[in-house]
Amino acid sequence: MSVHPRLPAPRSWWGVSQPGFGIERKMKRNQLVKHLKKHGAVLIREGSRHSIFQKGNRKTQIPRHNEIVDELARKICKDLDLPFVR
Repeated sequence: MSVHPRLPAPRSWWGVSQPGFGIERKMKRNQLVKHLKKHGAVLIREGSRHSIFQKGNRKTQIPRHNEIVDELARKICKDLDLPFVR
């Protein structure tokens, strides 16, 4: 099976990529929301696909998925100037 050079490598449903690409770590959304609230972030509104949180004058969006990839959780914490949860 040949893979097109411009297309990303196929991924399995369990967050594990093909051999040689590593494992994608995920965390639960409610764990991230508890962490944000504990550090002073406030829920502004709930959208149909995202929740909007604010701390001071900084805002960020959290997708409404059960699991969130660690890189996205790290970016959300960075947007609100908070320490990463893990």
